[in-house]
Amino acid sequence: MKIIRVGLDGLSAMDKVAKSLFIESKMAANPTFPTPSPTLVVLGAAREALEAAVAATLNGGKSATFAKDEAEAALDELITQLAGYVVSVAGGDEGKILSSGFDVRKRGSPIGNLPAPANVHADLTNKEGQIKVDWERLHGAVDYEVQRNDNDPKVEVDWKVIGMTTKSRYLDQGLESGSIHWYRVKARGTAGDSPLSDPARAMAR
Repeated sequence: MKIIRVGLDGLSAMDKVAKSLFIESKMAANPTFPTPSPTLVVLGAAREALEAAVAATLNGGKSATFAKDEAEAALDELITQLAGYVVSVAGGDEGKILSSGFDVRKRGSPIGNLPAPANVHADLTNKEGQIKVDWERLHGAVDYEVQRNDNDPKVEVDWKVIGMTTKSRYLDQGLESGSIHWYRVKARGTAGDSPLSDPARAMAR
C-alpha cells in the first residue's frame, strides 16, 4: 500500500503554481476522480490568485508580500485538501494516486506500530467558517490524515477524509457559521497506519 505525497515542503510560490497546474491537468476529466473536492475551478482560481500576488511583489512593499503569503497559504490548503480526496478515492493504489498528479512516498524501514494521535483539540478561530485542529506530533509519522463528521460521531459512514498534512495541525475552512463538527486524526508511517484518535468537537464562528 502506497502513501500519497503532498509534496509542498521546500517549494517556492511559483513551484507551487506549477504543481497546481500539473495536478489540474491530471485531474481534469480523470474518470477515477469524478468529483474533486475542492473543485478544479476553485483550485485554479487560487493558483491564479497566487500568480497575481507574486507578480505584485515585484514592485515591493510589505502589503504585497503579506498578500502573497496569504495566497500561498490558501493554495497550500486547497492542494492538501485535494490530496485527502485522492486518498479517500484511491486508498493506497499507486497507479490511481499517480494518475491524479500527486506522487507517492518511498517507504523506509518500519520503526514499529504507531499509537493513535493524542490530545486532539478542535477550536474555532477569529475568522468565520474556520476550525483549527491540532494534536501531539508522533515520532515515526510520515503524515496525518484528518477526518470530519458533520453529524453523529458514532456513525462510521459519516466520517469523511478532508485533508492530509505533514504537520500536527490542520485548518478546516469554508464551514457554515454556527455549524458543529467532529474531528479525528490518523497517523501514517512506514510500518502502517495508526489507530484513529479520539474525536474532538468544535463549532465554527
